[in-house]
Amino acid sequence: MNQLDDHGPAVADGRSPRPLRRVRRWLWIAVAVAVPIGVAANRFAHVTESGVVIAASSLIGRAAPPLAGTDVMLGRPVRLRTGRWTVVNFFATWCVPCRKEQPELVRFAATHAGRGDVGVVSVIYQDDAGAVRAFERTHGGTWPAVADPGGVIASAYEVTAVPRSFVVAPSGVVVASVLGGVKAVRLDRIIASHRAKVS
Repeated sequence: MNQLDDHGPAVADGRSPRPLRRVRRWLWIAVAVAVPIGVAANRFAHVTESGVVIAASSLIGRAAPPLAGTDVMLGRPVRLRTGRWTVVNFFATWCVPCRKEQPELVRFAATHAGRGDVGVVSVIYQDDAGAVRAFERTHGGTWPAVADPGGVIASAYEVTAVPRSFVVAPSGVVVASVLGGVKAVRLDRIIASHRAKVS
């Protein structure tokens, strides 16, 4: 006859199935940990219909960190301007998604060039200025590309992977952060939605 104890029924050889109970307990612990992490991840980033990841950033709602450097194309000093919308784009020529997004940035910049209402500033991420010059001559790009020796600007913007873009309002406040390649139409929608909020 099977014996009963505080740990449930004994198996046929008289041993308690405690290893199975331990496995179940660890599974419940794993679920209890994984669910909050999943919920948090959904709060911190979401994917749009076009596959663009709108990522959380501690910078959103705050003044954009200072951005000052030298444009590797023209050798001129560059600073982040207020008074107009600006897309700050971190990129590298060795980054495949960066290469794929370049035509979108070219299209976006060209659309706004005549209006002067939106600017683009690229920050070079762990790349060589010469490679960037060759890349922009081949793939286009009339906006400044700022050298970032030592990754000072990237650190201030909490960038650890590229491409990464930030949309900065005319007030100088960061309103959106995009992780991965951008689309011109998506940038326009982000700007339009934030314009509507302040109008």
